[in-house]
Amino acid sequence: MAIGAVPFLISGQLAGIAAALGVGLMTAPFSLIVWMAGVVLIGAPCWAVLHAFNIRSPKAGALLGAILVFVATTGVLLLLTSMEHGAGLWFFSGSLAAIGAIAGWAAALTAYEKDAAC
Repeated sequence: MAIGAVPFLISGQLAGIAAALGVGLMTAPFSLIVWMAGVVLIGAPCWAVLHAFNIRSPKAGALLGAILVFVATTGVLLLLTSMEHGAGLWFFSGSLAAIGAIAGWAAALTAYEKDAAC
């Protein structure tokens, strides 16, 4: 929502900000469903493998999150769109992979650090 509102904020068009926030609010439930499906179908089995091999550091969680998000995003974009192997594809997948790395780091930190609950 905030990313969509930035161009309108810069140009001073306040009506555009409300429209961008409205679109963001409308798409949020669908994004949450897709995100949860990815966590359950892709993330959980991979996390279980890391757990079984006793790989439980926040760095490993960040790496797993980044790799899974990058592969899934790139795969979906290549299969469902006509996007070619241009810079836009890699930039978009890389930026989402950074978010996946943060999510993986936070999940590992929360799950395995003893003082994370404090």
